[in-house]
Parts: sequence; C-alpha cells; structure tokens
Amino acid sequence: MPSYGNIDDALHAAERGASLTRQLLSFARKQELAMELVDVNRLLASICEMLPRTLGPTVRIETSFAADAGQMLTDPNHLELAILNLAINARDAMPDGGTLTVASANAPADAAAASEQSWNVNGYLMLAVSDTGGGMSEEVRNRAFEPFYTTKGVGKGSGLGLSMVYGFVQQCSGKIEIDSAIGRGTTVRLFLPRAEPAAVVLADATSGPVDAGPPARLLVVDDDDAVRASTSALLRDLGHEVVETSGGAEGLALLKANDAFDAVITDIGMQQMSGCQFAKEIRQIAPDLPVLFVTGYADDRGGVAPDEILLRKPFHRRDLAVALRSVLQPR
Repeated sequence: MPSYGNIDDALHAAERGASLTRQLLSFARKQELAMELVDVNRLLASICEMLPRTLGPTVRIETSFAADAGQMLTDPNHLELAILNLAINARDAMPDGGTLTVASANAPADAAAASEQSWNVNGYLMLAVSDTGGGMSEEVRNRAFEPFYTTKGVGKGSGLGLSMVYGFVQQCSGKIEIDSAIGRGTTVRLFLPRAEPAAVVLADATSGPVDAGPPARLLVVDDDDAVRASTSALLRDLGHEVVETSGGAEGLALLKANDAFDAVITDIGMQQMSGCQFAKEIRQIAPDLPVLFVTGYADDRGGVAPDEILLRKPFHRRDLAVALRSVLQPR
C-alpha cells in the first residue's frame, strides 16, 4: 500500500523547494510573478501555523485578521516568503523572547491620497508584522532596505531579507513602511493593491477544472530526462499523445520522416542544440507547426520572440494546459 502521508510530505517539500528557487531567482534576476487570486487571511493563517517551528518556543505568536480583508491578486509563494523573512527578522530582534503579531486590515482608497500620492484607486490590503524587540534607530531604519546591509554579527545574517521583501512589494506596485524606534519594537507594513474587479472575474473563471483542450499529438524535447518525463506525464494526464526526444537532432529526424505533430514543446537551454536553434530548424521543415518554449531562467527569454509563448519552470498542470492551448489556437 502506498504511503499517502509520505507522498503529501514529498509534494509539500517540492513546493517549498520551488518557492525558494523562485525567491532566489527573483533577487538575482527579477523573476516574473505568478499572480493568483489569494484569500489573504487564509494564507496568513497557514503561515502562522508553521512559524512556531521556525521561530522557536521563546516567541509567542498572535494574530489580528480583519474579517473583511477578502482577496487580492498576488504571487502567494513570494508573499509567504516575504512574511517569513519579516518574522525571522522579528525573532532576531527579540533574543530573549517576546511577542510577534501578524495582522491584516483594509486600507481603503482615499480620493486625495489617490491623486497626490499615486494611491491605488481600488485601495490596499495591509499586512503587518510586529515585534516587541529593541527597535531601530533612525539611521538603521533609513538603511533597512539596502541589499547586504545588516546589523547582525558575522555569519548571522546576509542583509538580503528586507531587500527581498522590498523588491517583491515594488513588483506588486505596492508600498512598504517601517514604524520603529529604540525601545518600542518594530512594525513592518506591506500595502498590496486590491485586485481590479475585472481581474477578479478572470481569476474566478480559471479556478475550476483544467480545460485541456482537444487531444493533440505532441513532441516533447528536453535533454533533462527527469524534467522531460515529468512534462510528458502531465501532458498524457491532460489527454494528449506524447512522443519524447532528448535533443533537437532527434526531433528534427522525426519531423523529416513526416511524423505528424500538432505542436512541439522544447526546453530553451539544451546543450547540443538550443531550443531557439531547434525552432529555427523546425520552421524550415514545417513553418506552421506551433512551438511552446520552456525555460528555467528567471526573465531571460533566450532569443524567444515577444509574440511567442514562453512557459517558466517550475510550472503546474494548469500552467502547462493554458500555455499549450495558447500555442494551438490559430493566430
């Protein structure tokens, strides 16, 4: 009998690993955010459940969630890591223990602020992390978001935590502020824009069962055996017929043999022949054959034209289905 608990643990670990990878790529190369409609209080509650194991027994965790906080469009993985970074900073500010408070609240749009300070007309959701530590001086507070700036000892902090949070908030077109003074603790507030009504409708429309589209015959090309097998398994689960190859040369041989395909899915960063080189050769053989490009890089399109579909790893089943439907649609 399979151990479903172990499978769940493995899937959870994989998701955590994917989240960490996205965060590192975000800092290094400013990764595109994977925006989703998120129930803010539910996400915060989930984060707070795991915080005791991370922060230790000397930190008491309290929550204050606004009942009407509602939903927003954001990248939940990046938001989770932002809150975790703030919580770890708060713990380090309370070496003898203390109280950490995680809160949510509405920050409705104000007409004057909207015109004078570029305040989002739909209002914001405010997320706050507060501690009862020693607080920051004005000098430290003014430099807190600088990359690699830290007041911690050697080997106890990289100085990247707050700068990562700042970068994420900026990418979301949000605002961040620090309220702190020596002797009265610190509160970091994130103001993230509410979703526009049209965006909420779109997100709701995609939250149901995956629309795989009509069955198609697909050629999957990737020189990483594990990634190729995983992608192919997802495609077969979506009802498609899949032929796999480990490189562009093998793929071209199949196409030259008049093997008919509805689309090609290729990784960009293959060693022997890049995905873009492969696609260029494809167009000499089958100019109208759709190509879906896949990459593990953050924001480098690697020669893929702006009007071509590029799917970034790691991706979910739904992401793959949506991208494939896009390339199969007549242009």
